[in-house]
Amino acid sequence: VLLRRKLHPSGDVLVAVNLGEAERTVQLSAAATGPASGAWEPVLGSSAPQIAEDGSMSWKLPPLSTSWARR
Repeated sequence: VLLRRKLHPSGDVLVAVNLGEAERTVQLSAAATGPASGAWEPVLGSSAPQIAEDGSMSWKLPPLSTSWARR
């Protein structure tokens, strides 16, 4: 899995690429996801990261897929 976060004044974007043939779940700590400023929305693909109460993030990625999310 490849994951990239782009910070921009108009909003943050996450791009994740799952190169594997199985679903993968990416989990990031609160420090890696940055300050919570709303829910992530899918832009490309049907999934978006879910934010836990402690600020950590979990994102289920379908096999052989590219997903984008923004907030």
